[in-house]
Amino acid sequence: MSGYPEFSSSCSSSCTNSFNSAFKSKSKLACAFTAVLFALMLAFTLESEPAHAATFATNNSGKTSYFCASNRIYRFNAKTGKAKKIRTFKNTFNVSDVRCYRGYLYFTLNKYAGTAYTENYIYRMKTNGKKLKKLATGRSPFIRSGKIYYTAQRRTTADASYVTVNKGAAVMTTAGKKKKTLVKMADGAKMVLSNSKLYIQHSDNRNPVYEYSLKGKRLRTIMIYSTSGASPMLEASDNKYLYFVDYYHNEVRVLTAGKTKTSRIWKIPSFDIKTSQDYTFCGAAGGYAFKSRSKYSSTTYSGSVLWMRKPYSNKTYKIKGMPKMKPVRVLAKNGKWLIIEFAKVGRNGNNTYVSRITTSGKKYKALASYFKS
Repeated sequence: MSGYPEFSSSCSSSCTNSFNSAFKSKSKLACAFTAVLFALMLAFTLESEPAHAATFATNNSGKTSYFCASNRIYRFNAKTGKAKKIRTFKNTFNVSDVRCYRGYLYFTLNKYAGTAYTENYIYRMKTNGKKLKKLATGRSPFIRSGKIYYTAQRRTTADASYVTVNKGAAVMTTAGKKKKTLVKMADGAKMVLSNSKLYIQHSDNRNPVYEYSLKGKRLRTIMIYSTSGASPMLEASDNKYLYFVDYYHNEVRVLTAGKTKTSRIWKIPSFDIKTSQDYTFCGAAGGYAFKSRSKYSSTTYSGSVLWMRKPYSNKTYKIKGMPKMKPVRVLAKNGKWLIIEFAKVGRNGNNTYVSRITTSGKKYKALASYFKS
């Protein structure tokens, strides 16, 4: 990973599949049209869908939740459906990975480090926004039994600026002490914690996924694909399931933590040139997986629909009432509310919105917006 913000691999993969399909059709017109479409959509994706999407955490009672938007953290009241900003962070590109534990919020700050470069640090603060403290260089904190498991990083130079790159999966106390590296990770690798186990997708040409104990002992191999570039990518997780998107076969697969066999739960078609339909896996929240479909034009998204289903259930719920925006990621399911990150394109620029809507598709309201261009 470089210090640059990354873009959504789901959208870029869909564009690439369309590009390849056009060449297979041997139509010069199709090739030319798809090439232009690919360039336009990639440009939009880079601006409107940052890698470190807004994230969400809920306290033990489940009544109060917290989410990130750009360089801000908000408190969301599930009873009233209202949100209140509790802190803005200076010299910060983005906040992500927020966790709530015993009166504190733990999160990643992606801070500016010279032109076009950023550094990742893990911080904590009180849920009222006070007593901010830097704990470590790194990102993606997970908390179990009073310890923080995270991706430790180190500073390095790039064009006379500093960036942070992966060192490995590590553990420390909630006060940022007794730091210990458990598993080495190359830059580009990803770690999550699910069901008291660590899962790491390493970043070699086969992108293998291994399961580790919380002490760093490798327990089993989850998957290794022999075809370079065809490996399903670990895109979401909760305390029971891991979700992989197979961009080669255009499908979403789920793995129960502790098991080794994945199951397909959805096909995610590539971008449909004829109908301009854009399909997206929107992550997992509240025990459900989500996907969306939107119709794209040069000035807006329209006709958006969101689906939700439990991983091993045959029943899928269709949620209408979406605004004229693309559902990018469902951050949380809190009671009757879904907290969703939307992308909007319009004449005045590109925007990302964090919004609420009920599971019946009613009472939509934007809670925060950012990344205007």
